[in-house]
Amino acid sequence: MNKTAEPSTASESIETAERAEREVPAEPAVPTEPAETGKSIETAEPAVPAETAETAETGKSTKPSKPKKEQFPVTGITCAGCAASVESALSKTAGVRSAAVNFASKTVQVEYDETITPSTLQKAVQNAGYDLIVPVEGAPSTKNPTPADTQDIDRQHLAELKKRTTLAALFTLPVFITGMFYMNWEPGRWLSMALSAPVLFWFGRDFFRNAWKQARNKRANMDSLVALSTGIAYLFSLFNTINPAFWTTRGLEPHVYYEAATVIITFILLGRLLEERAKSKTSFAIKKLMGLQPKTVRVLFRVDAGGSATLAGSSGDAS
Repeated sequence: MNKTAEPSTASESIETAERAEREVPAEPAVPTEPAETGKSIETAEPAVPAETAETAETGKSTKPSKPKKEQFPVTGITCAGCAASVESALSKTAGVRSAAVNFASKTVQVEYDETITPSTLQKAVQNAGYDLIVPVEGAPSTKNPTPADTQDIDRQHLAELKKRTTLAALFTLPVFITGMFYMNWEPGRWLSMALSAPVLFWFGRDFFRNAWKQARNKRANMDSLVALSTGIAYLFSLFNTINPAFWTTRGLEPHVYYEAATVIITFILLGRLLEERAKSKTSFAIKKLMGLQPKTVRVLFRVDAGGSATLAGSSGDAS
């Protein structure tokens, strides 16, 4: 009986071992290189984003630049339309995020990227017919000019405007008398033509210069109106002075309007002179008023028996 059972038990043990071997998962084989080859196993490196790779190659950072907000004095603006032109010129400049002009203080606050310089802003404003006072590049001081720093410039501009207005009035007076009381005097036309030219194209040159810059930018302001009206009046009068037969042969009188052109220029210069003088006095009064504000503050504390301090009061000192 025992001899008969042994073979059966052995065969069952073999089948159980084979079944267990099939159920256990096989471990993945790890490839190995022979030691004598001297080769190392290479591992795949993580993918580098293209943007980071480009930054590493070029050495330039793709991080957006921080915006700068600064205030600059503006010269040459005489009306709200001029302020709008300056804002438009700066807003169209690449890298400028915002621009706001204060016509009363003649300053502009610009928010722009660090990729551009103040000289770029100045060039954009100059192309529009105005000017921007910016720090000189390479100067030891990088402090931006303030309205207080432009006091000398405003004083020089006022003196120059006063000189132009006075000379324009002296040239205009004989032209006005000739045109109003001696209109039929033939030599008077040639005299008026000669005296009117410097009034328009020298003393009033800023009107024509600014009008041309405005026209290039497809804009118009008060200078455009003055230049157009006085320029047409002068050219029409010049034609009638040189070639009066063009009208007399048609039975018409060749009228001239030199006095109109010169009087317009002189009165507008006078108006600007009075405006600049009034604004200068107002600005000086505001600066004196701002100088009265306290520069130092004394704070008084009351200390009780427990050692705790409480605010008792404060006083200012403007000195």
